[in-house]
Amino acid sequence: MRVLFASMAAVGHTYPLIPLAQALHKAGHEVHFAVGEEMHPVLGKLG
Repeated sequence: MRVLFASMAAVGHTYPLIPLAQALHKAGHEVHFAVGEEMHPVLGKLG
């Protein structure tokens, strides 16, 4: 399954999605984020 998370470029909007995204990725799903540039470094560190 391919999953796209879309969020405003704010920590409070994006951070709650990360554990779910990680669980989906660990289960073998393709996960992507559509967020503002401010969150790119944070998400980039997670892979």
